[in-house]
Amino acid sequence: MKKLFILPVRSGSKRIKDKNIQKIGEFTLIEVALKKIAKLDNVDILLSTDSKSYYKHANKYFNENSRNSVLNFHQRSEKNSNSISTLEDVIDEILEDNDIKLKYKDIFVHQCTSPFIKISTISKIINKYESDKLDSIFSVFASHPFIWRIQKNVQKDIYAPLFDNSLPRKGTNKIENIFFETGAIYGLNIKGYLKERKRTFGKTYPFKVSKNESLDIDDYEDLRIANLLYPALKNELFN
Repeated sequence: MKKLFILPVRSGSKRIKDKNIQKIGEFTLIEVALKKIAKLDNVDILLSTDSKSYYKHANKYFNENSRNSVLNFHQRSEKNSNSISTLEDVIDEILEDNDIKLKYKDIFVHQCTSPFIKISTISKIINKYESDKLDSIFSVFASHPFIWRIQKNVQKDIYAPLFDNSLPRKGTNKIENIFFETGAIYGLNIKGYLKERKRTFGKTYPFKVSKNESLDIDDYEDLRIANLLYPALKNELFN
């Protein structure tokens, strides 16, 4: 049975206008994602967007560069086209289509704003999901930072450490890793998702990716960094 890869690409980004069609190197973020996913075996692709121009952009690239997959279009409702819509909101709407629930057992989600996750890593994530018979899987980045958070009180903000701040202070090599969801890849079983209604559930697995692969393009500074990194990383992205 084929897997469905969902590419969620909302058009109304506030920090970067038309973020998903901004370029890194010679490709837009949508094209980078399509170039990788279209090389995977036994997958169909669903572009979920509120923008017909995004779909036309994706379809033009896809028709010129892919022969092995199918590119489908999901028109988001107005309700799920704003900045407060969650990934679960989008998946819920997609799964209102009974044909999708009949045709696919598993779905994967790839955020185009995480362009540096390699096709080899995506393949490893799929293999891990299948070989371990997981219910869900998601990409994470491991780090050991000195993180502080604000504890609110009525008079002033108080900062509290989220690490052992006792003396002698431990070096980063002795601090326990913290794992951050990168948002780059999620995989989930449809039946399990429809029961739990969240992106990680059941027998789940945080799949560690590299620091470069964890880069999420959220603002123009991220986009500038991505364009600086792309020449050094592009050869390993697509092979």
